[in-house]
Amino acid sequence: MAKKVDLKITGNILKGLDIGSKGELLEVLSEGVRQVKIKRSLKLYQEGHISFGRAAELAGVRKDELAVEAYARGIEPATSKETLQEETS
Repeated sequence: MAKKVDLKITGNILKGLDIGSKGELLEVLSEGVRQVKIKRSLKLYQEGHISFGRAAELAGVRKDELAVEAYARGIEPATSKETLQEETS
């Protein structure tokens, strides 16, 4: 799904990134969106609103990727026998 957005970036938000093309700007925005989705899904998980698997779905990443992000943020995902079996198979 494509959505046209007019965006004016002010201040120093892109300082030091040396964005030279529309593609590079799109890459920066895509990574930012990915990180926001991860942050929001982990917050919902940490507050007990959703399961870890659902958090991964909402973030659009695999559970093992989300686990790495969770540990980096000081969040330790609950581990069950099912999770261990999935991770080791």
